[in-house]
Amino acid sequence: MNKVKKEKQLRTLLKPFENKWVALSPARLVNKYGMYTAMFENRIHNEAYKVKHFRVLTVTKSAERASNALQYATREPNKTRKKTDPFIIPQNRRGLFLFTTDLSYNEHPQNVLASVWRKTNTPQELDCFIPSPLPRL
Repeated sequence: MNKVKKEKQLRTLLKPFENKWVALSPARLVNKYGMYTAMFENRIHNEAYKVKHFRVLTVTKSAERASNALQYATREPNKTRKKTDPFIIPQNRRGLFLFTTDLSYNEHPQNVLASVWRKTNTPQELDCFIPSPLPRL
């Protein structure tokens, strides 16, 4: 596939502020994460959306689903999954992805910027977009 066609396909598939409250299969979810990674690596977001950086925020209905999504984003190569597998997100790109549940900020939407996000490199800790003292209500 040529570069122009690939870029057009990525732009079509990866709309900013994508809001899909549907349960994606693990394969579809990992495929989307792979496409976001390709979008970042090819700098498509610079021209298409006029932004230098972006993050992929995954909001789920339960903590279990958030944990599962985080695990999909951090899968390592093994005998059946090679480093070149498009469903393996390179270690240096995993910081693009953050995970939480809608329960973390549903009653107080301003908490979306507070410490409600789990990152792939420190999944056991909650992180935020704006450092403290932003209170979590």
